[in-house]
Amino acid sequence: SINEAAMSLITTLGGIAGSFDAEFGDADDEEQKPYSFASELCIQKIPMHLVSHLDRAMKSVESMTEDEVALFRSPKGALFSAGKDVASAAKGAPSKAKSGTEKKAAS
Repeated sequence: SINEAAMSLITTLGGIAGSFDAEFGDADDEEQKPYSFASELCIQKIPMHLVSHLDRAMKSVESMTEDEVALFRSPKGALFSAGKDVASAAKGAPSKAKSGTEKKAAS
């Protein structure tokens, strides 16, 4: 999958970056450039990119309402009704709403 490939790439870059020490290595040396590039990616670029995405994701999660969470947790194939069924849907329990045949029988 794409996630596994990305993790494999980051792991490989981390291994390459570990061979470069910015304090002692010369980033302009042709032999050190791949190591310097991998180090810059792993230390400066990738973490900042991940932080910005994580920040946006956290804001999205924090803005979710109880109904949205209950809808997400509701069983597949069950009709979700916001409001009164929030507690039961959040636990994965089926809705207590009567079906059309039960309503006719009660009349």
